[in-house]
Amino acid sequence: MVTKDWGYHHDGAQDDAIGEEAVNAVLRDLLQTFGGRGAPYPTTRDLTSRLRAASPENYRHLIDDLFETITLFDNHVVKATVKNICPGEHEVHIEAVAKKLRADEIGAEKEIPLDDLIDVGVLDAEGNVVAVQKVHVRGSRVDVTMVVRGDPVKAGIDPRSMLIDRKPDDNVMPLVRE
Repeated sequence: MVTKDWGYHHDGAQDDAIGEEAVNAVLRDLLQTFGGRGAPYPTTRDLTSRLRAASPENYRHLIDDLFETITLFDNHVVKATVKNICPGEHEVHIEAVAKKLRADEIGAEKEIPLDDLIDVGVLDAEGNVVAVQKVHVRGSRVDVTMVVRGDPVKAGIDPRSMLIDRKPDDNVMPLVRE
């Protein structure tokens, strides 16, 4: 996969899958419905049902992952290379492994099928995101090539640590020049 990318952008990242306006509308609705009154009081089910209704169909599973189950990820970058295309423009290739786990109430983890959008990105020397791309990951292998501007130094999977990952330090690695 090759993507022309001139800088940081959002295209439906999990942190904004529903959108700020929709989340604010859900919270406003909860306040209007339950604010200033007595029992019955709102529960998390009231919140999650409204969030689910406000979510696009392809993101509704996130409500389960974020609120109703213990969902963990084990993502790590295997290889990250960069080569100059022309002055100021670089091709970055990232190979990573991704796993999705579900833990039960006593902490026993079980790997579950991965069919999620996960950010893959490139960072500069200060750790700022130079480019990020949403990748639909099915299975465990991630292989992405991006064209970026600037001075890329590191790259990896979930570079902004948006997912709950037990070892987030292995999600990003320094780029090796080709």
